[in-house]
Amino acid sequence: MGAGRLHGDAGAGAYPFFAALGGRVLAVLVTQSGVVQDRVLALDHELTHTELETAARYLNENFRGWLIERIRAEVTRRFELEQRPPITRCSPL
Repeated sequence: MGAGRLHGDAGAGAYPFFAALGGRVLAVLVTQSGVVQDRVLALDHELTHTELETAARYLNENFRGWLIERIRAEVTRRFELEQRPPITRCSPL
């Protein structure tokens, strides 16, 4: 795999998740060309079926066709934005 491309594919397709035991999740990536990759992800807590479906829907709706590295960078950026304290407007003194 080079430059973040999955087997030279133009981008990612579908992201279904399946629950596994012991705080692990099986993530399956199906590329636009039909290549299937799977990864077991270790989590610090169990996720419900609804949470897994929500995560898969979010990835599919927001990142279909993106390169893996670009997805990782954008998800990290969005997460960091969510962690920042809100900016409050102040009137000039």
